[in-house]
Amino acid sequence: MEAGHSSLITSLNSHGHLVISAEGVYDARTGNLCMVGCRYLSSNNSLDCEILLNFQFPESSKTDIDFVKGSMQSTRKQSDPLFFQNLNMTSSDFSGSEAQRSFWRIDLEITMVLISKASVCIFVCFQLYHVKRYPNTVPFMSVFMLVILTLGHLVPLVLNFEALSMEKQNTQNMIQSNSNWLEVNEVIVRVATMVAFLLQFCLLQLAWTARHTGEKNEPSISVAEKKTLLVSLPIYFVGGLVAFLLNWKKNYYGNVSRSLDYSRAQHQQHVLWGDLRSYAGLVLDGFLFPQVLLNIFHMSRESALSMPFYLGTTLVHI
Repeated sequence: MEAGHSSLITSLNSHGHLVISAEGVYDARTGNLCMVGCRYLSSNNSLDCEILLNFQFPESSKTDIDFVKGSMQSTRKQSDPLFFQNLNMTSSDFSGSEAQRSFWRIDLEITMVLISKASVCIFVCFQLYHVKRYPNTVPFMSVFMLVILTLGHLVPLVLNFEALSMEKQNTQNMIQSNSNWLEVNEVIVRVATMVAFLLQFCLLQLAWTARHTGEKNEPSISVAEKKTLLVSLPIYFVGGLVAFLLNWKKNYYGNVSRSLDYSRAQHQQHVLWGDLRSYAGLVLDGFLFPQVLLNIFHMSRESALSMPFYLGTTLVHI
């Protein structure tokens, strides 16, 4: 590394890569992206957020430009030990093959989500047919399990597919026709998710009604459900606490100056949100755990769940 860039050595990771976390403003008309970035300093466990990044993308009205120009510069004084000379960079063949591959990947992700949601709808319909055929098994379904499954469909609707939307917005100015197709696909996925949520909620409503107003309402089932909650909730809480502590340990940078507090907090919040989503996915993968506990506590031999439902739903989550 050149002498003017020697201060960047302290920010290289174990693979020799310089990682910059940045955020800023993008002007779609001119294609200019201006961001303020932060780099981690391993020498004193702190962050250097006095970095300015500028990138020039092809304008939205032009498709014959296939490269991106960028620069990274330090806003510190030249006498500062963390100062480094300006870095200029160029990326070729951006708006062509790279954009096409990006759209292909996003389209594939949306297609996989659509297939999984359609499969969930089919499996829930199998369960609805099962409870219609064997109504005496409805009270033996774990309400807590059905709540977990219902929330698994509700949360993506509330979050509005944030991850997919961000990917789409990052590339929608490159190929407008593909962007419109992605918007259509996203709407289809939302509709499929809504249908899956409504079917799952209908199943939850049937179980709740049968548990509290059915003719075969047995107090022992409610007691078993309460025991299931008493066992499951502490386990989920401890698991979430462990995930939080691991995240805190992994992203704690020590004493950082007050001017860096906002950037550090924003970075940790982003990583924590990703860890929480991963843990929520793990809880959803183990959706059968409350049902198993309910069967144990109630010593029930009733086939409350149809085989296509629990096998199919398990395969979808795996």
